[in-house]
Amino acid sequence: MRRKNHMKQTEKLDFLLKQLYKYRSDYQYTKVIDIFGLMKDGVSETEAKLMVERLEDLKYIKKISTKDGLSAKITSKGIEYCEEDSFAKNGSPIINNNYNLNIKNSPNSNIINNSSNINIGSDINELNQILDNILQKIKIDQELQDKKKIDINECILEIRNNLKEDKIPKFGIKTLLSLLSDISSVGGLAINLAQFL
Repeated sequence: MRRKNHMKQTEKLDFLLKQLYKYRSDYQYTKVIDIFGLMKDGVSETEAKLMVERLEDLKYIKKISTKDGLSAKITSKGIEYCEEDSFAKNGSPIINNNYNLNIKNSPNSNIINNSSNINIGSDINELNQILDNILQKIKIDQELQDKKKIDINECILEIRNNLKEDKIPKFGIKTLLSLLSDISSVGGLAINLAQFL
């Protein structure tokens, strides 16, 4: 059964934890609203705050509030929970659960998070669109040094060369994510890019 427009709160909690789990080794906080922004209908800031507080009360995440909004990172207890259980499917590890997500601004497209059955053609088109958006943001970001812009451009060029051969280069994407990790203007795009790992 596919749910196109609405996820239950338990699924949203699992989704947030699963996304934070992906970044567990980065030791950095991730903007919560960017994570929920992956969903077509998204989540209001109020709802996001309530869910973050619940997960923090359970000691699954740590949160901070900054001028950029609410950010969180997963704790050791949260990692353990993701590997053993979930809110939506009791006894089933979050990291094994798949959720249907509507892609923002694409009314006829659905992806299944962490699916091994991937339509490579549409994925390459989506990945190219994300890369275009990253290049646009990087071009106008006046805080970035030219050297970093050149490194990002070269990395994207290398990824695109692989895409021409219908290959999604996971190492190239990881390298690009590393280059983008400290650039706030592309935070949401980086999260979308991480879906291809």
